[in-house]
This record gives sequence, structure tokens and C-alpha cells, in this order.
Amino acid sequence: MKKVVPPAPARNIVLVVTVASVVLAAAGQLLLKAGVDALPHRPLLGPTLIWTLFHPLILLGFAVYGLSAVLWLKVLSWADLSLVYPFLALSYVIVVLASWLFLHESLDADKLLGVGLIVVGVVVLAGGDLRTNRKTEGEES
Repeated sequence: MKKVVPPAPARNIVLVVTVASVVLAAAGQLLLKAGVDALPHRPLLGPTLIWTLFHPLILLGFAVYGLSAVLWLKVLSWADLSLVYPFLALSYVIVVLASWLFLHESLDADKLLGVGLIVVGVVVLAGGDLRTNRKTEGEES
């Protein structure tokens, strides 16, 4: 019995869900950082860990990051990993820029150069078709 792989949606839908997953992953990281910065203590293993995990910003960060993971699983069901994985590098770009904007972290020429190189790399690597090229099980190339 052949295992039939359902067809992937249009390239635009795969792209939108992929970018949504990446943006949510970056947002989750920003929320986790904001939550840790808002704590009256530094998170440690032991009694303060419980208080850390239940801080509202940290809970929200985990929830947003979890939603990102769920979307990523959907992307993986549609497209080849080698095509969509480079998009995860865009989370570095988002985090660097959003950290500067919202967390008031430094943004110097080196970081901007790195961000530019990442963007160029993603464009080059993701130049392929975002739809899957997998075949049904048992089908030969």
C-alpha cells in the first residue's frame, strides 16, 4: 500500500506560514528577554525558578514560541527542510533589529553587516521552490 503525501499548498501560503513562524519565534525570544529583565532577581535553579517560569512575560514568551513551533511543524509537512530551514536565520535579523528598537540594545556597523549577510544568504538559499518536491512512497524519481 502506497503512502500518499497530500499536495503542498501554493508557494505563497508556504512562504507566509514560514515567515509567521520565524517572526513568532523571534517575538517569543524578545518576550522571554523582557520577562527576565523585569524580574527582581536573576533566574536560578531552585526556588526562584518557579517564580521565573510564572512571570507573565515569560509565560507569554513560551506561548508565542510554542505557537511558532506548531506553525513550523506545518511548514515541515509542506516543504523540504533544505528549502525552508534557511528562513530560520531571519530570526537573527528580527531579534537584532527588535532588540535595538524595543530593548534599547546597541546596534553597530558590525551587527548591521552581519544582518545584511544573513539576508543575502537566505535569499540565495531560498531561491528554490518552496513547495515540496517529495514523491509518494514507492514512486521512483
